[in-house]
Amino acid sequence: MNIGDLRTEDRLLIHAVAERMADIAATPNPPAWQRWERVRLDDLRTYGPEYRPGEWFGGGGGTLNGATMMRFRRAIHRLGMAGLLRTASVGGRTRNVKLTPEGVKLAAELAGTETTPAARCDE
Repeated sequence: MNIGDLRTEDRLLIHAVAERMADIAATPNPPAWQRWERVRLDDLRTYGPEYRPGEWFGGGGGTLNGATMMRFRRAIHRLGMAGLLRTASVGGRTRNVKLTPEGVKLAAELAGTETTPAARCDE
């Protein structure tokens, strides 16, 4: 998938996931006695950030309308089919999203060619 083929939701999703993956990578390991925090951080590093579209794209209220949620769901599917994104699901619901190495490269290209995309996509 080329940069020109990306839709707005694709770009927003790639940017949001890349940003959160960088935050996770920069997080220091908790002390050994904080076992559950270590397990949680290991899961985030393995599976990617928890998918929370309302928080990521919904502005201050943290909610998105059904049509916007569906657009992001389709973006996840498109990026997954293009080999740019992996998902981890629990009970049929997307729990985590993570960029593949190709997705990370595309995110770096996007970061170099665009200004920061709007954090809100609640149209």
